[in-house]
This record gives sequence, C-alpha cells and structure tokens, in this order.
Amino acid sequence: MPTPAAAMLGELARQQAEQHPVEGDGRITSLHHLLALLMLPRGAASRLLRELGVDYGDVVRRIQEEGARRVRSEDWRREELPVEGWQEFRVTDEQDQAIRRRFHAVDRQLRRRGVRYMFGRNMDDPEWSLVRIHPGASGLDPREVLDRLLGPAS
Repeated sequence: MPTPAAAMLGELARQQAEQHPVEGDGRITSLHHLLALLMLPRGAASRLLRELGVDYGDVVRRIQEEGARRVRSEDWRREELPVEGWQEFRVTDEQDQAIRRRFHAVDRQLRRRGVRYMFGRNMDDPEWSLVRIHPGASGLDPREVLDRLLGPAS
C-alpha cells in the first residue's frame, strides 16, 4: 500500500505538466515528477532535494530549456512493428555471430532510417539461424541491410 504522499505524486506530476507544458505536449517528464516531489508537504524527498540545492524555479527553467528532448528520451512506449515488408534470411552460425558483433555499430545508423531486424533460431533446420529484416523508409533492399550487418567481408 503506497503512502499518501506517494499516492499523490502521480496527480501532482500531472498538475505540474499542465502548469508547465513542454511545447504543447501533455506528457509528463521526470522533471515534472521532480516538481511534484518539491510540492509534497513535509516530505523527506522535498527536504532532500532542497538540501541538494534543487529548487522549483531551477526545475521549471530546465523544463523550458530541455523539455522537448526529455519527452523524446523518456518515451518508453513500445514501437509498433510494421506487419508487411519483412524478409527472412537463413544464415549460418558464423554469419549470425558476425551480425551480432556488428549489430550495435550499425544499429543506430540503420534504425534512424527506419530499418528493423530480428534474430531467431530456425526450428525446422537447427543448422541455420534466421534474420528477419524490414527496410523501413531507408530505401535499401532487405538484402542490402543484411550485407551491411554482415560487414565488409560479405
């Protein structure tokens, strides 16, 4: 059972988001929760924040300066994956390992262009792994995406 202060926190954060909106966006950021903590009467959290030098005006300025960036970075809603346009490739275990090694280096570049991909085991033929690729709005063919993931040696 949450304490009364914790139960109020969500509502206080919503009120702070209404009072200090981020470019018309109604979403609540961590900065709005900080404001809510500062508003709690006789709360240990508000005392601690004040002792650390965090005050209401500073947080409001941060919302104005970087609120839009915070809204984007704190948006944890699940992405809807496209239903159509996926292509599946069978790859060897060696290729699978090469893709996974390059995954993080190439991932950011490709994701910005809308490319999505998934890994899996081929249950029908365990000697092969599966890679499913959706090219998004990248203008690339799924095979070109696979080649990028395999690296220069492909």
